[in-house]
Amino acid sequence: MNTRVLLSAALLCGLASLFLPDSNSPQTATPPSQAEPVLKATPLSSSSESIAPQGNGVIADPSLEKVLTATRLGIRAITSAESLHPDNEGALYFATNPGQQLAARFRADGVSIRNSSGGEALAISRRDCETAHIATHGTRIEYQRADGSTEWYQNSDTGFEHGMTITARPQGGSDELRILFDSGNLSARADEVDPGDLVFSDKTGKPLYGYRDLKAWDATGRALQGELAVAESGFEWVIQDRGAVYPVTIDPLVVSLDESIPGSEADSDGYFGGIQIDIDGDRAMVAASQETTASGTNAGLVYLFLRSGPDWVLEKTIESLDPRAHESFGHRAALAGDTLAVLARNDIDPEVGGSVQMFRYTGITWMFDTKLRSGDSVSWANSLALEDSTLVLGLPGKLNIEGVGTGAFMVSTRSFGQWSSFNMVYPPDGVAGDSFGWSIDIDGNRIVVGSPGRSQGAKQYCGSVFVYQGSLNFWNKEAELFAEDAAGSDQLGQVVAIDGDRVIAGAPELKRTSLVNGAAYIFSRTGGVWSQETKIIGPPPVGFHVYMGSSVAMANGGSRVAIGNMIGKVNGGQVAIYERVGRTWFRRASLITDFSGDTRYPQLGMTDTQLIVGLPIYGPLGSVEIYNLGNSSSGPEISVFTGPEKELREIQSGAPLSFGEVYPNEQGAWPLTIYNDGASQLQILDASLQNDASQGLSVDPVGNFPSTNLFIEPGQTAQVMLRTNFPTLGLKSGTLRLTSTDPDEVAFDVPVSFQVVTKPLPPGLTIRRVAGISILRYPHLQFMDYQVERSADLSTWQPIGSMQLEWDAETFTNIRIFRDFNAPSDKVFYRVNVQ
Repeated sequence: MNTRVLLSAALLCGLASLFLPDSNSPQTATPPSQAEPVLKATPLSSSSESIAPQGNGVIADPSLEKVLTATRLGIRAITSAESLHPDNEGALYFATNPGQQLAARFRADGVSIRNSSGGEALAISRRDCETAHIATHGTRIEYQRADGSTEWYQNSDTGFEHGMTITARPQGGSDELRILFDSGNLSARADEVDPGDLVFSDKTGKPLYGYRDLKAWDATGRALQGELAVAESGFEWVIQDRGAVYPVTIDPLVVSLDESIPGSEADSDGYFGGIQIDIDGDRAMVAASQETTASGTNAGLVYLFLRSGPDWVLEKTIESLDPRAHESFGHRAALAGDTLAVLARNDIDPEVGGSVQMFRYTGITWMFDTKLRSGDSVSWANSLALEDSTLVLGLPGKLNIEGVGTGAFMVSTRSFGQWSSFNMVYPPDGVAGDSFGWSIDIDGNRIVVGSPGRSQGAKQYCGSVFVYQGSLNFWNKEAELFAEDAAGSDQLGQVVAIDGDRVIAGAPELKRTSLVNGAAYIFSRTGGVWSQETKIIGPPPVGFHVYMGSSVAMANGGSRVAIGNMIGKVNGGQVAIYERVGRTWFRRASLITDFSGDTRYPQLGMTDTQLIVGLPIYGPLGSVEIYNLGNSSSGPEISVFTGPEKELREIQSGAPLSFGEVYPNEQGAWPLTIYNDGASQLQILDASLQNDASQGLSVDPVGNFPSTNLFIEPGQTAQVMLRTNFPTLGLKSGTLRLTSTDPDEVAFDVPVSFQVVTKPLPPGLTIRRVAGISILRYPHLQFMDYQVERSADLSTWQPIGSMQLEWDAETFTNIRIFRDFNAPSDKVFYRVNVQ
C-alpha cells in the first residue's frame, strides 16, 4: 500500500548549518562576543546542541535536520573519477555551500571558491609558507603547518569562514601582525558600503565575492583590532597584536556577491530550487536537484538516511550514473522499500531527453539498477510516484497522438528483476491545457492523476482528478472527479495522494472572496462508486492569500491526511493534520505556525506513523523535520467526541459539556462517539452516571448480551447513548464516567448539563372572516387538544370550543380548523391553548 505523497513543487530544501567540533583539534579560547559557531535552534528541532561525528565518522542524532545539514556542508575527499573533471585538477577535497551557492575545492596550497554562475573563481593561498598537513573534521578543513599555525576553513550557513590560529608571534615582526594572501585572477578593493570589508571583482569589474567580518582575539578572549587591506595581487590581514597573549585566532568570512544567483547576499528574494522528500519505514530520502557537487554546478544529489534506534544516520549519498553539471539529478524522486527512482531531467547520456535512474538495495548497500528513457518525454515529467514494482510519471505538457497538449502519464513495471519500457496513457477526452499529469500517485492497482487545467462546462480551469485502475501496462479510467462546488480557476488536482479507497486533492487557487483561500477535497469509493466525501477549508483569509492545499499527504488507509498552506507572506506556511473519526474529518494538530523563519512552500511526505516536513526557504538553508504520529505506546487510547456523525467535536476528560435547551416530559437521545486512537483493542468496561445525576438522565448499558463490555478495535468507533426525560424545569446535570482499558485514562469523566425550558407554542395561527364567520386555521402538531379562547380586550378570555382535524385542500395536509359562527362584528382576539 502506498502511504506516501510525492510532491511536484519545484523548490530546494536546505538546512541550517552546524559546526562539528573535533575532539583532537587544538583548543583555543574565544572572546565572549565571538563564540565558536554552533547550530542555531530551529523551530522543528527538539535540541539546539550541535552534533559531532561518531568514532567511525558516522553522524547520528535524533534530528534528521542536523544530520542532513552536517552531511550537506561536510568537506569530503575528491574521488578518482571526480579528479578527471577539469575544475578538480589538483583538488584534494570538495565542499558546497547551498545557501550562498558556492563550491570550494581545496588544494595543497590553498582553496578555489566558485559561485554557481560559472564566473571566475576566488583562489586564496597564503604567501611565503611551507607545505601543510591537511586534515578534515566534518565541515572544517585545517592546514597545519610546521610553525605551529593552523589555517582553516569552516563551511557554515552564512558562507565559508576563513580563519587561522597562530600559536606564537612570528620572529622579527613589527607592532602589527601581517599575513599576506594571493587571490588568483581577481582584484581586490575596499567595499564602498563598508570600507572595512573587501570585494573581489573580475576583469570587467563585476563584483563576485565578498570578504568581510574580520574578527581577531587572543588566548584571554581579548578582541584585537584588525583590518583587511588590499595588497599587490592579493590582500592581507593586519592585526594589532601588541600585548596579545598567544595563540591568536583570526576569522573572516567569504560570501557570494553575484546578483544573478538566487540566495546570494545580493539577492533579496532568497533561494529555492528543486526538492523531493519521501519516507518509508525507517528510511528517509531528500533529493536536491540543484545541489552542486564535485562533478559540476546543479548536478544534483539524493541523500538516504536510516533510523538507528533513536538516531538518524546517513545511509548513502547517491549521484547520477554519469554526473555532470546542470543534470538536475533528483528533479523528481521516490522511495519504496528497497527501490529508489530518481529523475535526471537533463541527462544527455547517451542521448538528450532525460532519464529515470533506478537503484536497488542489495541488503548491504544501494546499487545502480537501470536507466529508463522514453525519447524526450522524461525530461518534461512534473510528477513521479513509485510503489513496489510500478513506476508512474506525470507529463502535463505531453502532446497526444493528434498533436494536442493534453498531458499524459507513463507506466513502467518490474518483472523478474527487469523494468519494462514506458507505456503512455492519454486522457480519453483531453483538450489542450488540461495539464493532465501535473500530479500523480499510486496505491495498489489504482493510479490517481491530477489535471488542474481541466474545465467543466463554463467553469474554466476548475480542475479535476482522474482515477485509473489496472496492472502492468493496462490501465483504464475508472472515474473523473470534480469538486461539488467547483468554480473557475480553482485548479483542483495541483497535488494528489491516494491510500486505499480515498483520494485527497488540493485546490490551492480556490477563491470565493477577494483573497485566495484554497481547499483540499477528499473523495472516497463506496460500492464501486467514487464521490466527494468532504471539503476541508480554513477560515476566510485576512490580509493575505492562503493557498490551502498547496501540498498534501495521506496515510492510515485514507483516514489521516496532512495539508500544507502557503500563506502569501514571510512565515506564512502552515501544516495541519486531519483525521477521520466516524464520518467526520477534524483537525488533530497544527504545525509550524509561529516561527521566526520563512515557512512558505511546506513539503510533505507521510506514512502511517511518521510525517516528514520540508521548509525549503526557512533561514539561510531551510529546514526539515520528522514527526511521530499517533500513540507512541502499543496500548489502547480513548478519545471521546460529541455531535452529529459528520460534525464531531472532540472533548477532554473533565471538560463540561452542555447540550443546551430541552423540553420537559420529552424523550431525548444524545450519542457520544468513542474512538480508539491507540494501537491495540480498547474495551469500555462500564458507562455509568455518578450519584449526583439529575432525575430523568440515564445511560444505556454498554456491550451486547452476554458480554457487558464494548470492544473497539484500533482506528474504529462505537457509541454510548445518554437518554433524557426530565419531569421538571430548570438546570439538569450529571457526570458520565467511562471506564476503559486505556492505561492513561482508566476513568474518562464527561460532566453534562441540560436546561429544561417550557416548550414554546408553534407559530402558524391564521384567521380569516368569511360571510361573518371567523375561521381559525392551525398546523396539526402532536398535541391532544387545541382549545380556542376569545377576547375583546386581551384581558378577559372566554373558552369557545376545540379545533377539529380536517383535510385542507389548499395545502394538501391535515390541519386544525375552528369556525366561530357567533363571532362579534367588531374587533375580536383569539388564542389557542395546546395540551
